[in-house]
Amino acid sequence: DRSRVPATLVLCSMLDARGGITERMRARVQPQMAAEIFALCVDDKWDGASEPAPKAPALRGLLKLAASLLTRNFAEATGTKESMRVMDERTLQWLIQQDSLQVRDEAQVFEAVLNWAETDNPSRAPKLTLQGVFRAVRFGFMSPEAISKAFWRLSCIVGVTNIDPSVQSIMAAAQHEQ
Repeated sequence: DRSRVPATLVLCSMLDARGGITERMRARVQPQMAAEIFALCVDDKWDGASEPAPKAPALRGLLKLAASLLTRNFAEATGTKESMRVMDERTLQWLIQQDSLQVRDEAQVFEAVLNWAETDNPSRAPKLTLQGVFRAVRFGFMSPEAISKAFWRLSCIVGVTNIDPSVQSIMAAAQHEQ
């Protein structure tokens, strides 16, 4: 239940101060809650490029747990509108750049980025550029079918004439390479 997350965070931070979150508690945290827990625990001053820093030392274990859930259970953790709504751009960028990210294929990463943009289209759609959130997407690892589907979906979100020309070029090149 998402309404209990802030109270759970307080409890977990108290437990961390007394020796850590128990394995039983860790097992109860669902991947779908990872983005929200991460957002509540990460330092507001975190730059998104370095290792995530907690708001308070007592939240370090919980932040680490949330980061682990995000990378190990990417599809589940990013599969709901709510989880994508609470995820900011720096967290999304950090997440999709992780070597430990466990995904079925690169198309899954691209889909997650598009899902993220759709949760707040007016403010997030302009960030769908190579300088923005697409910077870490490895288009060369996507199949031609996945690229075609992604291009169509991207055009629905931002409009065909508004797709970043660099993204168009890379998607076209990746499609021709395969």
